[in-house]
Amino acid sequence: MAVVVALLTSTGGTGGTAEQASTGSSDQPGSFELLNGGSASFDTYRGKPLVVNFFASWCTPCLAELPGFERVRTDLDGQVGFVGLNLKDSVRAGRRVVEQTGITYDIGRDPNGTLFQSFGAVAMPTTVFLDADGKVIDVHSGELSAVALRERIDKVLLS
Repeated sequence: MAVVVALLTSTGGTGGTAEQASTGSSDQPGSFELLNGGSASFDTYRGKPLVVNFFASWCTPCLAELPGFERVRTDLDGQVGFVGLNLKDSVRAGRRVVEQTGITYDIGRDPNGTLFQSFGAVAMPTTVFLDADGKVIDVHSGELSAVALRERIDKVLLS
């Protein structure tokens, strides 16, 4: 079953146009601000598979799954990259989530939900799986346990 994902084509950070793309597209949204300062883009993480997780301080299932994401990231020992995107939160609220859950991977900000929408996400939490070339392989809506996350990574990214 093809998963349709709406992706935003970057125009140098000044906006863009929405395009429809199916799973397998390597078109990615533009850059995003990192919670600890600076910025990054999805191109920054190319070269190995990437798990992108949208979370928020007001999302109870998000808070429940984040420690498991950190455990899986640690267990994979660099085989797969992880990026969290804090949705519609203040910097302060985002930092509080990071402190409470113990996640140590890069955390970006999505204060207006632009990145969230660009992946066609509609529910929280949402996790996007990209291959080493930056192509969207799978999108999952809803909470993932550490076991379910690892199984999904093994199936869609490492098989």
